[in-house]
Amino acid sequence: MNARIFLFCAAALFSFFFTTAWADTIEAEGVAVIDAGGMDKARQLAVQDAVLQAEISYAAKVESASTTSLNGVNRESLRVTPAARAINYTVLREWTDDSLMHVQIRAQIAPQEAACGSKQGTGKYKKKVAITRFNTSNSLQVEDINDIWNGYPLELLRRLDADSVAVPVNLSLSLLSSLREPNPDAPANQEIIRHIAAQTGSQFVISGVILDAGIGKESLRPYWGWQGNESGRRFELGLPWSSVAAGVKPSASERRFEVEIFLHDGLTGAAIARHRNAALSNGNVAVGRDKPFASAAFFGTDFGQNVKHVLETEVVAIKQELACLPFMATIVRLEGRKAYIDAGRTSRLSPGDKLMVYHRDPDSAVNTLGAKLLLGIPESPATTITITQVQPLFSIGELAADPAKVNIQVGDLVRSESTDSSKESI
Repeated sequence: MNARIFLFCAAALFSFFFTTAWADTIEAEGVAVIDAGGMDKARQLAVQDAVLQAEISYAAKVESASTTSLNGVNRESLRVTPAARAINYTVLREWTDDSLMHVQIRAQIAPQEAACGSKQGTGKYKKKVAITRFNTSNSLQVEDINDIWNGYPLELLRRLDADSVAVPVNLSLSLLSSLREPNPDAPANQEIIRHIAAQTGSQFVISGVILDAGIGKESLRPYWGWQGNESGRRFELGLPWSSVAAGVKPSASERRFEVEIFLHDGLTGAAIARHRNAALSNGNVAVGRDKPFASAAFFGTDFGQNVKHVLETEVVAIKQELACLPFMATIVRLEGRKAYIDAGRTSRLSPGDKLMVYHRDPDSAVNTLGAKLLLGIPESPATTITITQVQPLFSIGELAADPAKVNIQVGDLVRSESTDSSKESI
């Protein structure tokens, strides 16, 4: 048996390596079927198809595998994916042909990393994010740090909110759960993630583990004070005053800090991204439980400064991940064609926004064959919703089709398919 795997990139992929500050312009056409979901649904699907065609025509990555079995039968597989993203597009024209909707667009295309990782790539909408209590690999290493298990994740969530990346959904400390298994995708962990997401209405959940906070080196430091106030190993000088002690004692001078975080999809509980970051501190690395985690006193230590650096690095990583993922909300109430969704002004929704509605079919949930583990619930595009009223935490919109005709129900999803791109019509 022989195998052959190769990658092919279109000639335009040259700019992928050498261009990050500008984008090329591509025109493309997309097509979608007009059904009971209405013209708006068909238009959005046609635009999605046109955007995909533009991205692929600019830079396509083709993965091909060919194998020959012992009996001489050839088997081939082929996968074509875009190697760039549309950062904005203009609808040039649209027309119908029998039961098909055609849309022609002009799109600005940029390399994948530039589109998702840039400052402008934060996406129009803010996604709701919850967080779990972090585990520690060695709890003895963090005994001198006040409540790092809860303090670290809550500070991470606060920074995501301050950076306008996500809408944080805080759990009270009494409800803050942690994962039970080392593997973030273990069935028990996925169940915890799904429960937290359902309880808080979150689209994503972050979990993590503090892998290392150990002391690497010790050095002798002088001390003095009243007798009995010094504890631990020490070497005292002989003084004429019995109530005064002075000498040297070992003190931590180097400390490691390493954290791994996981970004989970709230619907399935699956870990969709993971990032590990580490830092090494020298100097004042013993913290003390009198310094609350993330306080000015904590960050004033040399160790606290490095913890802050790790936090900032993880915020950037999560920001990049969320920028490339679509915004999603849930229908929580239906009144005829009027639908209420659990996202509003805090998520940057505005009157006039048009989103796609997807029907979920829980009765057709997909499970693995052996262990019967939940893989997900099938979704199908049903119609569109136009936002008419916006409150801080919820919005009201008008469905383009009768919910009964397209089988829209409470619990179905509302999603923006474009993450970074914006659109204009002419």
